Amino acid sequence: MLQSRFKQQAARTEWMTLTALGTQVMARDLNSLLIAIFAAHSASESAGGERIITNFRIDERLDKDHTLKDKVESVKKRISR
Repeated sequence: MLQSRFKQQAARTEWMTLTALGTQVMARDLNSLLIAIFAAHSASESAGGERIITNFRIDERLDKDHTLKDKVESVKKRISR
């Protein structure tokens, strides 16, 4: 049940990408983000995880309108030069 709640919450996020060091999530608001974090942590527990470590950092830009997709595209452009 919690895994399906995580999938539902993940579908509500604006952008999610898996990297070698973790998962980056962009949400419309802080509440949606915190619910997604809780759902992911709970899904790991319900899947039988014996030790679960959840770390998160919030990076909120208020001066510019950027998305994670914009950042990925910027890196791709710089790499291709």
